[in-house]
Amino acid sequence: MQNFQSALDKAKQEIEADLMKARRSVTVFLYLGTAGCLVFCIPFALSFSFPVGLLVFALPFFVYFRGTKELRKVFWQDYYEGQLQALELEPKTADDYVIRARTLNERNYPEAAVEDYRQALEGEPRNDMFLYEMADTLWGSLHNGEEALPYVELLMDIGGANQSEAFTLHEQILAATT
Repeated sequence: MQNFQSALDKAKQEIEADLMKARRSVTVFLYLGTAGCLVFCIPFALSFSFPVGLLVFALPFFVYFRGTKELRKVFWQDYYEGQLQALELEPKTADDYVIRARTLNERNYPEAAVEDYRQALEGEPRNDMFLYEMADTLWGSLHNGEEALPYVELLMDIGGANQSEAFTLHEQILAATT
């Protein structure tokens, strides 16, 4: 459990570092863009009459608010905030465990992800998506065919959208272990 907690803490630190970089980039680009727009728009707005000049003067503020939303996407700020939230909240449902497991897996902590997949499968033992992700993590990231094989075989039995991938994984595991 301590190993899981240390992996969780390390993943949080990595995400927080990425989030800080994203926030810094968003702030810098936003201020530079708004300042540049103001420098351009103020003299330009003064050359027009009242209603048109006011619209031109309002353009930097539109850029600021619209730019915030777009820059958050460009620098992945929303993505990192979602990942951090997935790690900070205590899972209550099987889906919560899987979301946290995916985040841990993306951050190269597959051992910790397997623990969360186990928790999710306790809640929903025949969920084909959870079974596939567990088997894929065990085989793809940890190269543990012995542990992945029961999940793959169960997935092959219950079918679902990932059944063809289960047959492929089954074949790969058997070929590598024999």
